[in-house]
Amino acid sequence: MWGNPQQANLALPFLLGSLAGAPMVARELERGTSRLAWSLAPSRLRWYVVRLVPVIVIVFGLAFVAGAALDRLTAAVEPGSDVANSFSGFGARGVVLAARATFVFAVGVVVGAVMGRMLPALILTAVIAYVGLAGGSSVHGKILASEAVLVDSETGTGNPGDLFINQLIKAPDGRVLTWDELNAAAPPPEDGSAWPPAGYTYVALVVPGERYRQVELREVGALAGGSLVAFGLAGFTVRRRRPG
Repeated sequence: MWGNPQQANLALPFLLGSLAGAPMVARELERGTSRLAWSLAPSRLRWYVVRLVPVIVIVFGLAFVAGAALDRLTAAVEPGSDVANSFSGFGARGVVLAARATFVFAVGVVVGAVMGRMLPALILTAVIAYVGLAGGSSVHGKILASEAVLVDSETGTGNPGDLFINQLIKAPDGRVLTWDELNAAAPPPEDGSAWPPAGYTYVALVVPGERYRQVELREVGALAGGSLVAFGLAGFTVRRRRPG
């Protein structure tokens, strides 16, 4: 499902988000400049927001441009597919890539604010962000599997652009069987003849490519919610912690 360009850019959210997020508050605390900055600022929260917003725009903007470029690259590599209705490279292109980078950035900001040290914050940001994104992807994958539908398919993998979940077999009587159930119902012949036997056809359990935008929006919404929570926790930490 993943092409090499998408695989390479799975690392982009971690690099961009952590390098921009972890030092944002941690650098000020580690160098001790937060004492002067917080004493001169009208409020710590305002200081935090003024520093935060421009970096969010930059991180999201850069990642969005990269995601849009990968959309175009996917369309060029797969000329027969409609990237707006295709799960090819899902998560490593388009607005989802930008949302993931922003989420990692948010994790970096809150970790840096809590730890107050840049290098430990960078390391811990990468660990927390990886666990968070992997866990979220796993949960979303289970949701998608529960929403998948059966489609007839000569190859058993669905149509181009579909999100493949599982390959199944349809019996002549219309029952849909797993491979284990097929082995029990019609064991492979010992003489090496064709199997599955005549009358059995492949079907695929897939999420249709037409649902790509809906799924994309749901993932972006979840990532945006997680980012907002992290930004809020970082702001609370800035208000409460001792400078330096």
